[in-house]
Amino acid sequence: MDETLLKIRILARSEMTLAQVHARSAARRTLLSAIAIGLLVLTGAMLNVGLFHLLEVRIGAAGAAFTIAAINAVLAGLLVAVAARIRPGPEEQIVREIREMALAELSADAAEIKLRLDEVTTDLKRIRSGISTLTGSGGVGSLGALAPVLAMLTKALEQRRS
Repeated sequence: MDETLLKIRILARSEMTLAQVHARSAARRTLLSAIAIGLLVLTGAMLNVGLFHLLEVRIGAAGAAFTIAAINAVLAGLLVAVAARIRPGPEEQIVREIREMALAELSADAAEIKLRLDEVTTDLKRIRSGISTLTGSGGVGSLGALAPVLAMLTKALEQRRS
């Protein structure tokens, strides 16, 4: 039973570690996405005004606005692409292998426990059948038929002692 508890602990710890790995990965993706959004806003606020004034003189107001929008979109797209590529490291594979091992061991233990319970159930049915035979309804092999004989034997043994 101690081995089974150990296996359950290993399984629980591997599940917790796997959840932590996923949480760290999601946090990194979220952070990079937030940075991308922040850069987009910062770019829109600071560079857009400065570039607009710089480009307005050379290509006009509309050309300056479209050029600035394209630059902002490219920067944001690059950061989103980098954030999407972040994946959990090799530690996740190790934890998954440990989890699979623990699950296999627990399945084997459960199968053994089921086999033992089946054996106990079979034994109990045999015992019940034997008791039913002995305490039947006054048949030839029942205790009811043996009661008078046992009473006579008991009296005979008591008389010998006295």
